[in-house]
Amino acid sequence: MNLENQILDEAVKYFKENDGFIRFFEKMKNKLETYEKEATGTVVIDNPTPLEREALSGFMKKDYRKSKSISIKLGRFQIRLNETRFEGVKVKALVQKYFGIEILTKKTRKELLLIKMQELFEKILKELNGSRAYLILKTIIEENKEEYSMLKLEYKSDKNKFEKALRNVCLAINNLPNERLLIPVFSANILKNPHELDKNTLTGRIFILMLAKESKIARPKNTEELSELYFKYNLLIDDLSNMVLCKNIIGMVGEEAHLGWLGFFQNNDAMQVTLAQLAKITKVDVLKKNALVVENPAVFSALSMKNIKIPLVCTYGQVKLSGIVLLNLLVENGVKLYYSGDIDPEGIKIADNLKKRYGEKMQFVGFDVDTYMKNLSKVTLSNQRIKKLDKIEDKELIEVSFLLRDMRVATYEEKNLKSIIDLAQKLDEQDEIPLRCRCKC
Repeated sequence: MNLENQILDEAVKYFKENDGFIRFFEKMKNKLETYEKEATGTVVIDNPTPLEREALSGFMKKDYRKSKSISIKLGRFQIRLNETRFEGVKVKALVQKYFGIEILTKKTRKELLLIKMQELFEKILKELNGSRAYLILKTIIEENKEEYSMLKLEYKSDKNKFEKALRNVCLAINNLPNERLLIPVFSANILKNPHELDKNTLTGRIFILMLAKESKIARPKNTEELSELYFKYNLLIDDLSNMVLCKNIIGMVGEEAHLGWLGFFQNNDAMQVTLAQLAKITKVDVLKKNALVVENPAVFSALSMKNIKIPLVCTYGQVKLSGIVLLNLLVENGVKLYYSGDIDPEGIKIADNLKKRYGEKMQFVGFDVDTYMKNLSKVTLSNQRIKKLDKIEDKELIEVSFLLRDMRVATYEEKNLKSIIDLAQKLDEQDEIPLRCRCKC
């Protein structure tokens, strides 16, 4: 052992044998991790113990015995080292030997972390060899935007867990199903774990991020947006609770009527349709070119009892993905939508979202000042609910939104039932169009 190392070992032994230096060395380590230049900064020991006062007073040759706080510059500590038998020992070398670690500044750690992460990405991209996942991941890396920042945070949290999750995500993306599958089933088939792609897992979060990137949309903010994203890739979150109620619509598979839908149509019955059932339907057939869409089951039930042939749809409040899929099919068939709902913050928000999606292909029913004033309820709205009106954008809804904000009283769709039925009957008087499906209706 050379003399320099021997002196360093003796210095470490000296400071480790006195517990009064423990907190001082911990704080020196923090300073060395902060500053690029060695022996920079000041260590502050608040509320020092008698042992700390005695140890630091003795080494620094300064009386701290009555100090409520001890401040020592690292530069001054280095000078004191050189004035003792430990002359030549550097502060950084001393602290590193004391803790048995290599001390790196936070800046250096970030740089090394980035280099290691880039090496991992390069390795994975090479393995993916131009696949679908390769194109998505390569785009995220090259653009270096929000998605890349999220991946960096996840890598920093646990690099080994991150690598495993990213590899699983790429495997899943490169094996997306050609037919509709529930996500747990797909995950079990591809990743041997039905819960690996759950939205709250690391794998699930990266999976969502990469699918959204390929779809060129923002990451989903809620369950409905997530359901819609997954649906594009033949994946279903939840089939049984994702249903829509409808009547006077024939679901078709190619040019053939689906026998289940056809049976309900011929018997003049309403039907509950799950997302999985809708996934089999390629288009719909109707007798009328206008459809009435309502928010509440009671209104739908009243309409169903009327002898009308226009397509009827009930969304059960917030429009689930099953409702969006059905409305999309109607619009694709050239059907115009008429939407009725509650005049409360939630109902207006639903209407606003639907208008953003369907534009001129959808018309509001009852979202006007006259209807609102005529059907006032006794339900007072809280400030929290009123605040939901802040983000309403459609011009047709803004006037009634302002009134709702002032009156702070909701109006419900059921109170407007007579007007809704009158509109349905008026729409039903329009000429029928021939069915396209090959059936005898």
